[in-house]
Amino acid sequence: MDDVWRTAFQAIAACLAEAGPDAGRAVAAVGLAGHGDGLYAVDEFGRPVRAGIVAMDTRAEPMLVEWRRTPVWSRALELSGTVPFAGSPAALLAWLARHEPGALVQARWLLSCKDWLRLRLTGAVATDPTDASASFTDLRRGGYSPELLDLYGLGALARLLPPVLACDAVSGTVTREAAALTGLIAGTPVVTGAHDVDAAALGIGGTTPGELCLIAGSFSINQVVSERPVVDPRWQVRHFVRPGQWMSMSTSPASVANLEWFLRVTGAPADQRYGVHEAIGREVEACL
Repeated sequence: MDDVWRTAFQAIAACLAEAGPDAGRAVAAVGLAGHGDGLYAVDEFGRPVRAGIVAMDTRAEPMLVEWRRTPVWSRALELSGTVPFAGSPAALLAWLARHEPGALVQARWLLSCKDWLRLRLTGAVATDPTDASASFTDLRRGGYSPELLDLYGLGALARLLPPVLACDAVSGTVTREAAALTGLIAGTPVVTGAHDVDAAALGIGGTTPGELCLIAGSFSINQVVSERPVVDPRWQVRHFVRPGQWMSMSTSPASVANLEWFLRVTGAPADQRYGVHEAIGREVEACL
């Protein structure tokens, strides 16, 4: 988790340095996006209690095997709009409760990636509806669902869930310590932010209900915004950045692997100096 923060503040500092002297003063506010799911546990002082767990982690697969044999599976879909997968907070938290209970005794907050970074920027703890709806919020009403937590056998751990604020709410300001590391100005407002999939939809302008967005990153994601939740076990339904809208998405953690396979079998040039991704990028640019 400290490596994630170090990479982030170094990237911010490099960006501001390239923008010019005193560029931090031109920043009106900071917003964050980060990978969804996974688990970043911190103690009451905001320090990690164990290594962070990313969304592609599969250690909790045995929990899914157990849940598929019980009503947990169908009820979770009905209440939350999604069934858990190995990297989802529900599965990981249940795995930790069984295999690393000591970590949960030490923990005060269970955060997502971007919430951990915001904590380091501001010293404040929060999450937003897009990340909160990964496992534990009511699909239709919003807010944490005691029934969902109890369904997973995690009701006693509700105290570890961070408060949920709107994506555009100011949830803190840049601390002096973070300012010294990043080049931002102490006191700069920081808004809650969003799950990276939702942020990507905003970034490409795919926010009109019915518009389809395709993302090819570490995960392959097909997503569409709607004005009503459409529940199906083949995809996930989560709250979108705007109240009254939902993000439906089908996901697979195989996008990069598929791309590498495609480039390999199509014979894309891959010299030692540049590598296959850079080579195909040059070919695409040559066609523009």
